[in-house]
Amino acid sequence: MDEFSKSAPQLCQSMIKTAANAITCIDTHEQASQEILNALRINLEKYCRNIEKHKKINELSEEILAVPEEDRASLLDNFCENINSFEPNVVDSEYLKEFDDRVAALMKSSGLKTNNDDSVSAGDELQIAQNNINLICPISKSKMTEPMQNTICGHIYDRSSVVSLLKMSQNTRCPIVGCSNRQYLSLQDLKCDIVTQMCVETNNE
Repeated sequence: MDEFSKSAPQLCQSMIKTAANAITCIDTHEQASQEILNALRINLEKYCRNIEKHKKINELSEEILAVPEEDRASLLDNFCENINSFEPNVVDSEYLKEFDDRVAALMKSSGLKTNNDDSVSAGDELQIAQNNINLICPISKSKMTEPMQNTICGHIYDRSSVVSLLKMSQNTRCPIVGCSNRQYLSLQDLKCDIVTQMCVETNNE
């Protein structure tokens, strides 16, 4: 995996956190908040395009290196043309999809209207978001304070609960009944669930 691809998950999470800050800190100025969200998405889309372009460069480079040196002339002549004409399609990018899904959920949890929610009041939005998101840790059965999402299976638990489980045994799998994830729990596979975190903080107010 190249450096662009390695950095993509961290960049996506960083932009989601920035989006969360924009939504919560500028919730009284929806236009300004939306401008920030649009700028974040545009930059993430550009990064995703660069990932695909870098993959294409590596792919073409490998093709050139795979043939005898005396036969590389035509491939080298077409190299720049192939790169310049390449238009990456990132419509189905997992990072853009995650960003869009998270931003939509963040807006709901903050009571901001999305394009399809004109008939729902801000108060109703917040209540719906809190009702749809489980704030109870499935391990400790207590309300979460630092919700983390398992990137392998998607289940959410409180960080302190996972740490306690791992102290007892490193050979611990996802504790959700029926979960198909057979990999052992690891803190490296957990990421902060920003949407649930916002609901926890709102619920504490």
